[in-house]
Amino acid sequence: AAHARLFKMLLTENEAINRDVFVDSDNLTHLDVLFDTLAHDVQTLVVLGSKDVLRRPWCVGEVVTANINEMEVIVVRFPGFSCPDDDFINSFRDQVPDLDCLVRSGITEDMVQKALRWFCELELQFDLPLKFTSGNLNELMTSLIM
Repeated sequence: AAHARLFKMLLTENEAINRDVFVDSDNLTHLDVLFDTLAHDVQTLVVLGSKDVLRRPWCVGEVVTANINEMEVIVVRFPGFSCPDDDFINSFRDQVPDLDCLVRSGITEDMVQKALRWFCELELQFDLPLKFTSGNLNELMTSLIM
């Protein structure tokens, strides 16, 4: 969450950004509202690829929503992040057992599996180094707003 706040702060300070920067953790009370906002009010989904991001049901729900709505997605890959393999995707329900929140939003296991496969094929991915510097962050911010 700290990284998301930092990135939001840097993006909103950038004069090239002329719209709101939305952070999902501000809206986790009602996932259906979160997914609806993502589908209708967000132009680009930036996934902060931490080691366990795809084990969080709401994050996976966002990936599914982006896939269904053919949204632009950029993955910022933190050290330790890797795309899930077929074993993880095929046994997603066992890997992430708390899927009721997704089911209540109309997201099925098949939708999750399709979206995760799509997610792993995305070309817009940026690898972050172990150690952040102002140069790394400036380069990332430039990449995100282009």
